[in-house]
Amino acid sequence: MEKTVRHQEFFHALFTWCADLCAGQAKATDDEVRRFWTEDGRMVTNGRVEAAGVSALRAHFELFPQRYRTVEILVPFRRYIESGDDVAIEYDIVGELKQGAVAIATGETDRQEVRVMANFTLVDGRISEMREVAAKVEGRD
Repeated sequence: MEKTVRHQEFFHALFTWCADLCAGQAKATDDEVRRFWTEDGRMVTNGRVEAAGVSALRAHFELFPQRYRTVEILVPFRRYIESGDDVAIEYDIVGELKQGAVAIATGETDRQEVRVMANFTLVDGRISEMREVAAKVEGRD
């Protein structure tokens, strides 16, 4: 049986945009956020609502170029599973912080390595909810 993978390119585009924010090649505008998120989209990290709605999501993504010199979501993803409009992705994020900045997920001050397990619900091809658990990577396996 062949796996159906309808949304994987969408997530590659999202994560590329996140990396481009740090490199100064993209902006966190409402229109850019709407490319990926619904108007009432929610990001829940480690059980806490990180951002809800386009304005709050934009504010979250505006932090990236303020704190990080670089961010890379490592590809291939560690795990990628789709079931209709529900997508689960396990991936690693490696980020180099700007001097004096503190990492969003780990509180580190120079380099951040995070393992993320995220469940996404899509509506009309955009994220309506992201529920993620993120933790510092202690060693690569």
